[in-house]
Amino acid sequence: MNLQMKLVLKAFIIIFTIGLFSPMVFCQTDVCDVTTYFVDHKAKASSGVFNIGSFCPVSTEDYSPSIKSYRHEETRALIRVGVEYSSWPGSSKNCLMKIVISVNDSEEDVFNSFNGSEARLFRDRQWLGFSVSKKIRFADRDYTYSLSCSKPNKVTSKLKKCEN
Repeated sequence: MNLQMKLVLKAFIIIFTIGLFSPMVFCQTDVCDVTTYFVDHKAKASSGVFNIGSFCPVSTEDYSPSIKSYRHEETRALIRVGVEYSSWPGSSKNCLMKIVISVNDSEEDVFNSFNGSEARLFRDRQWLGFSVSKKIRFADRDYTYSLSCSKPNKVTSKLKKCEN
């Protein structure tokens, strides 16, 4: 192998290694679902879990959040959800992921809502998924709204296409 080939090979290995261990690799696009179900205590009945919407938040270099709004037809509630990625101090391989949900009728900032719930996760190669829920009472029913985000895998990639 000549010197020029060795230099090209070394450059490729260095570039590949830097890309492989970049924080953006670990904060890649996830699959997120917004779901709901209700419990009617008087009728002693409940519903199944219904998908209100799905989206794929995208991690950007400036870590700008992904925010979505959905209107639940039955209750007319406005469900606002958000996903935010940020760097993890002292680590170039991992990141922090925050998901939030609020249920009300205003377009307030979902990340600063007093009527919301949030969860945070330290993301590394081993993470699989997590969720956050918010409950409301409407017409004698307890509704639970959830935002669940999971790591894409072979099954979810075939079932869900990310069309934000």
